Order: sequence, then structure tokens, then C-alpha cells
Amino acid sequence: MYKETGKTLMLFTALGAGMFLLTACAEEDAILPEQEAWIETMEEYYPDDDFTYVKHDRELLDTIDPSTIVVRSEKFPGQNIFIKEDSEGRLISNYPDLLHEDAVDKFYEDKLAEYIECDEISVGYVFNGMWYVEPVSDEEYIEQNAADDYYARFYYAEGHDYPERDELVDDILVYLSDTGAYKGAFNFYRAGGEERDFRFSILLTSDGILRDLSYYEGESYSEDDRDRLVNMQKLEDVLKERGLSTDESAETGD
Repeated sequence: MYKETGKTLMLFTALGAGMFLLTACAEEDAILPEQEAWIETMEEYYPDDDFTYVKHDRELLDTIDPSTIVVRSEKFPGQNIFIKEDSEGRLISNYPDLLHEDAVDKFYEDKLAEYIECDEISVGYVFNGMWYVEPVSDEEYIEQNAADDYYARFYYAEGHDYPERDELVDDILVYLSDTGAYKGAFNFYRAGGEERDFRFSILLTSDGILRDLSYYEGESYSEDDRDRLVNMQKLEDVLKERGLSTDESAETGD
């Protein structure tokens, strides 16, 4: 009987300690009054959406970052939206990325279509910024924030001649020359093919240095599958080597 009582006391003690920790964590993660005002500001700016507080952001070792809140949006369910103040006290968030995503994808799809002939282009932009929350147009957002960091997929329908690798390399180089810095990957798909055919990884810096243009064989992006076509060369020099230098394409964009 004594042992059972001891176990029961230990159980209640453990439960009590657990409840205390849960209560303490909940209190620590409670939204602050000024942060409630952040949500109100977002709803004033975007009246067609509704925002709900979830928690504070987490840092390393899952410690709470009280300076950043995470909210959910009715318009973008399942997405974590981060809101905080910058050093000048202005609200910034990744919400503008979600709001303008379709417009940014189409912007790059239209640019690519001018240089690479295919039947369909699909762009996935890499969003990783925190921007001022005041509403702007798609055009303003693209001009201010778009950073040429995306991947593109090119599809060829049945009956459409699939290009040679060298032809695609030339098209990619001219595109990079005319449009400026870029970081990402171009994947080309043959009609009816489930596996990737031509696959390139690309890194062109804003100073016109083509740090990497690699072609990959197989399904992975491993070093073993890499055929590095260009490595740490001026794009202008690469264009000249391939006989692509023109008044327009010899100048790299910044």
C-alpha cells in the first residue's frame, strides 16, 4: 500500500510539474498588445483577408523569438505568415510574397518565352524576403523586390522538335546576357517523358560573372552527374567564345 501511494504521489507531482510548464510556455507565447495592433494593421491594409495569431516565431533549440509573430491567413490557408518590426519600427512580412506570387511567376514566364521556344513554361519563384506590408501593385512589387531567383520548367508537346543541348546553352546564355543576374535551374521536358531530359543549374552574379553553368545527367544534382560547362568566367567572354556577341547581348545587366 505504501508503494502504491508513493507512485500515486509521484504521478501527481509529475503531472503538476507538466501543467506548470505548459502554463508557463503558454503565457510566454501569448501575443503582446502591440502585436495585436500589427494584425489590425494588416486587416486594414487587406480587408479581403482575415489573420489569426498562431504563435511567436522560434529560434534555434525551439526558443521563442518574441519579436516575430506567426499568423494564418484565410486567403492563404496552411501558409505561415511572419510579421515583425524593422529597425525603424515599420512592419515587414512575407505576406507580400504570397500576394504577388502568381504575377511574379508570369513575369518571368513571359520573359523566358521571348528567348526559349517551347510549348509551355512553368516558373517557381524562390520567395524568402520580408517586405513592407503597405499594399503595392504587382508591377511595383516586381520592380522593388523580384531578385531573379527561380527555377523554370520548359515543356515540348508531341510533334514539336526537341532542341539540341548546344542550342539550349546558346539560348540560355543570350537570355542571361540580356536580362542580368540569375540563380536557379532550367529543366527541359520532352513530350510524354516523365523523367527530366536537359537539366541546367545556373549562377550569374550582378557583376556579369557566370560562376556556374552546369548540365546534369540522370535524376540527381550530384557532382558525379555534373558536366560543368562554364565556371567563373565573364559572361561577355563566354558569349564571344561561342560566337554570340552582339551589341545587345555583349552587355550584361545589373
